[in-house]
Amino acid sequence: MAPAVAVLIALAVGIQSGQVVAQPRPDFTGRWTIVGAPEGGPAWTPGLGGLGAAFEVRQDEKTLTLVTGNDPVYRETALPLNGDELRLQIGTPGFLANTGGPELEYVAKVAWVGTRLAVTTTGPRDPRVTKGSEPRVFTIQSWSLDTNGDLLIQTTRFVLSPTTSKATYRKFR
Repeated sequence: MAPAVAVLIALAVGIQSGQVVAQPRPDFTGRWTIVGAPEGGPAWTPGLGGLGAAFEVRQDEKTLTLVTGNDPVYRETALPLNGDELRLQIGTPGFLANTGGPELEYVAKVAWVGTRLAVTTTGPRDPRVTKGSEPRVFTIQSWSLDTNGDLLIQTTRFVLSPTTSKATYRKFR
């Protein structure tokens, strides 16, 4: 029997018996650079220090570590991959976290949803924009790898109304 036929039979038997083998989770480790312009808005994401045009990821079974920023200011954030809350002090947009600008508290959660990584953040709106009451910012990111190995990040921000942007990053080799 040809190997391809044997694989198809094994898959059919597995599906009929209800046993489907889970796909391995992707490893996002590497230095990533944006490809083209993001669709629907900037690649900046509140609560994670902003991914921007380039960033680095280190990943193991329990943690995703993001390294963002530009020389001389870098931010390294270790995010647990089990959905536990992580409280982050992040400089507001337009300010660098360690240059005296105001810092706001965001809460991040990262968890696997199948082979996608779901990153949610909540935090206050930029105080330079909001007067009086401060509605919360809620952001959902979905990370996945396409068939070429590019990192696809879709970000939806809920402030007054939802806005969605999509960015493609390529691993810097």
